[in-house]
Amino acid sequence: MLQEAGIGAAVANSAESLKQATDYICRASYGEGVAEAIKVWALEEKRMIGQATTW
Repeated sequence: MLQEAGIGAAVANSAESLKQATDYICRASYGEGVAEAIKVWALEEKRMIGQATTW
């Protein structure tokens, strides 16, 4: 699903295999991680596509 979407984010407590398939790894877990990903992409605060990154 992450590959089909074109970009992907994983929350901090995701499985390692999922983290390896994403473009962005959130610092937070669960809902806070989802909010972080939305803030990064939807609000374009910081954007690093093509490289898994943790801020």
